[in-house]
Amino acid sequence: MEVAKLKQQLKNLHEAHRQLMGEELCGMRVEDLQTLENKLTISLQGIRMKKGNEETAVIQEDNVQLFKFKTFIESQITTRK
Repeated sequence: MEVAKLKQQLKNLHEAHRQLMGEELCGMRVEDLQTLENKLTISLQGIRMKKGNEETAVIQEDNVQLFKFKTFIESQITTRK
């Protein structure tokens, strides 16, 4: 009984994965396609948010490095006067 249940779950996961990858969509109802589209839209929004957060972190680190360099240059100029 447990083996059959696990096999069915695995089959369902494979089917869901293929659908998310854009395969085997022909047999799906319009409502199922809309649900799949919504899932993909939400996933894409999450990816874009993560990408934006990572880009923001890189920009902030670059700004910190530039500020440190600016401070160093200013100190060098001040000591040479």
